[in-house]
Amino acid sequence: MELFMIKNKSLLAFCTGISLIAISAVLPAQEIPDGAEESLQEARELCQGISESNKRLAKSAGYDIDKLCSSLTLFELPEDIGSDEPLVLPRNETEIVAVKNDSAESPIITKPSETSGPRKLRAFGYDLFAGEPISFEPASRIPVSPNYILGPGDTVKVLYYGKINESHDLEINRDGSIEFPQLGPVSLAGMTFSDAKQLLQQRIKEEIIGIEASISLGELRSMQVFMLGEAYKPGTYTISALSTITNALFLSGGLSDIASLRNLQLKRAGKVVAQLDLYDLLLEGDTTNDAQLQSGDTIYIPTVNQTASIDGEVRRPAIYELKGSVTAQQLIELGGGLKPTAFHKSARIHSISKSGFMSVIDIDLSTSAGKKTLIKSGDLLVIDSAVQQQEMIVKLSGHVHHPGEFLWHQDLRISDLVKSIKSLKPNADLDFALIRREQPPVGKIEPLFVDLRAVLADPSSSANISFFPRDE
Repeated sequence: MELFMIKNKSLLAFCTGISLIAISAVLPAQEIPDGAEESLQEARELCQGISESNKRLAKSAGYDIDKLCSSLTLFELPEDIGSDEPLVLPRNETEIVAVKNDSAESPIITKPSETSGPRKLRAFGYDLFAGEPISFEPASRIPVSPNYILGPGDTVKVLYYGKINESHDLEINRDGSIEFPQLGPVSLAGMTFSDAKQLLQQRIKEEIIGIEASISLGELRSMQVFMLGEAYKPGTYTISALSTITNALFLSGGLSDIASLRNLQLKRAGKVVAQLDLYDLLLEGDTTNDAQLQSGDTIYIPTVNQTASIDGEVRRPAIYELKGSVTAQQLIELGGGLKPTAFHKSARIHSISKSGFMSVIDIDLSTSAGKKTLIKSGDLLVIDSAVQQQEMIVKLSGHVHHPGEFLWHQDLRISDLVKSIKSLKPNADLDFALIRREQPPVGKIEPLFVDLRAVLADPSSSANISFFPRDE
């Protein structure tokens, strides 16, 4: 037995491994050891190549190879072991789309993997908040504006220098005052930081002889605001006192897929005190209306109302939210402007008629009237591209040194393109040249034979015929 194990150690390990795999294959999925699937496949391959002599040797050691190998077919590992596919799709796995030449109602939601069917347009601006908020760094390390309004919970740092060198961190109490050393209570709540600093330095200078003071802000208070309406996660959020509307939006995960981006409302004590149009931020980088929040404020996000789409030769085809009356030119500007390949004279507005059917309106964007065409909610503006076919040219090819395309003009003749014998390569046939001509109005192809020798000999001869546009 010892001699068998020494000479056939690998065979014995193989038999033991099959037994362990057969046992592990019937365990619950959560108890299956790592690497069991690879070992199971390896054992099956070894079973197929084992010889009869090895089977007899294993049987003498107490292992029945045939029985062990047949047992492997009874066990299968669960197919989902090791699968990393998430059970819940991330937020950015869906997108708002508008279907071309389809109903102009509210945008629908679909997966981006759906590539079949009509072209889909994404709603502009929603990808700014495409991800879930993982962490939020409070805005406590940024410089404090002189207009910052102090309130209970803010900390004022005071540094004495002169006769006395010491520092104090003084927190504003609930009653709005601080207990200032050697000065007593000083009310600061409701004052701007600039005014409070000036007040404290003036009192220190007047009441504490020989002392100068440096005033700064330490830890700032936190406050609660409400995110309501079409917020991604409505509720109450605790934020820094320096936070603005956009800070609170990022903290809460942003907007839902049907939220308005152009009419965010900041309400204070039941009244609208500020409105934010995110298009100003996204398209122009303008943060003028990104108001600073106060404790108890409510950010209300209404539902999107009017939308229109733009497609074709525009730089940013998408669905855009409308605000007031919008012309075709203004919608193009929202889309980033036209591409150089756009054909201004050919554009169409797909709209819903009063009878409930889709209608098409042709507009000419090269005219003032076309640019001022009003866009309604649900409209789709499509701008065509310029036709790639070339016009007003004459093409020269064959046994010439400089083939190519040349601009056609009135009275352009053969001698204007083939000026002399030097324009031709050596051994050119001067007795034969061919003009391929498209005859109007249907473009019928007609060949014209040319005596090139006569043209070169006498450019004023009748052989030197004039070209038509698109002649070759």
